[in-house]
Amino acid sequence: QADWNDPGRRRLVMLLDGGEGQRLAVLVNGDRRACQFTLPKRAGHAWMPALAPSVEPEAASLLVAGRSVIFMIEREA
Repeated sequence: QADWNDPGRRRLVMLLDGGEGQRLAVLVNGDRRACQFTLPKRAGHAWMPALAPSVEPEAASLLVAGRSVIFMIEREA
């Protein structure tokens, strides 16, 4: 609870079960500066932008611009 209420922490990653072997990651960067986020790796799966599924799979570590939200979906490779 202390971490949640800490005004210096302005980043959040939420992993949601999308069913059928998929997970959705919501990356929130509330800071004004860009921040590196690292998503968990799982064998046989790859993270891709959820809003542009035709894009090539991304690395597990992403640079998220300040004051932005990114949605990533994990699919079987």
